[in-house]
Amino acid sequence: MSTGFCGMSLGLFISVLCTDENAAMQAALGTMYPCLLLSGIMWPIEAMPTALWYISRAMPTALSAEAMRSVISRGFDMTATSVWAGVVSSSGWSVLLLMLSLLLIKLRGV
Repeated sequence: MSTGFCGMSLGLFISVLCTDENAAMQAALGTMYPCLLLSGIMWPIEAMPTALWYISRAMPTALSAEAMRSVISRGFDMTATSVWAGVVSSSGWSVLLLMLSLLLIKLRGV
């Protein structure tokens, strides 16, 4: 649920940032494909080169995917470090994107 809210926050940020619908679509695709490819869902994080590993860990979906994997396959609960880190990461990205959206709205005077 926190990852879904993070995605909606990213959508709000992109809609505030872009003035044209085509630019917003391109920005959404340009941000979502790297998030999907580097999150560990399609390409394992452990097999990535060191530089990509650090970039992947900074993405909002990598720790969330690991948290979901821990809950589903290992039966971990919220007290597990991997689950807690995934929720905190998604929540942090959501707050950051919402704050940036609010800042841009205030600066534009909309």
